[in-house]
Amino acid sequence: MEKNIMSAFYISVLGMVLFLHTGSRPLEMVIAKSASLNTEWLEFHPKSAMKAVGDWSEVLVEIPGLDSKSLSDRLLLQNGDQLSIAGYLRTESGEKVALDHIELVGIGGKILLRLSNKQLQWRRNAYQFRSIVLRANRAVTIGRIIWISYDPRSTHTGFFIPDCLK
Repeated sequence: MEKNIMSAFYISVLGMVLFLHTGSRPLEMVIAKSASLNTEWLEFHPKSAMKAVGDWSEVLVEIPGLDSKSLSDRLLLQNGDQLSIAGYLRTESGEKVALDHIELVGIGGKILLRLSNKQLQWRRNAYQFRSIVLRANRAVTIGRIIWISYDPRSTHTGFFIPDCLK
């Protein structure tokens, strides 16, 4: 009897540990509703720090007029112009984390640019970013800039869809 109680206790503790590890709440934050980018760096400062609370953190950028045939390494606008976006995050201490992992994702009929860095993937670094800095190779108006941090294992697809895009 005592052995069964101890076994149940250990199973309960193990379940709670797994829940706490994989059950972190996703964080989403709209950094800007729209912006005009060009070849100069443009810095965006959210009202509060962008925190890396999950195992995966990234920035999503809406780009109206992006051709659905674009590839991550060759972004094309619907008018045929090639587009290149570069960016980095700046921590509270001033460290720069390049957003050098770029890919396209489709959410709700929209094509978004997903920007990240291997330091933000499958790691909990407790980073706190004070700003995101972006530029483009040509003048372009972008839509929302969204920060998300989540645990891909807590979603059925491995990707978190922010409420602001649903």
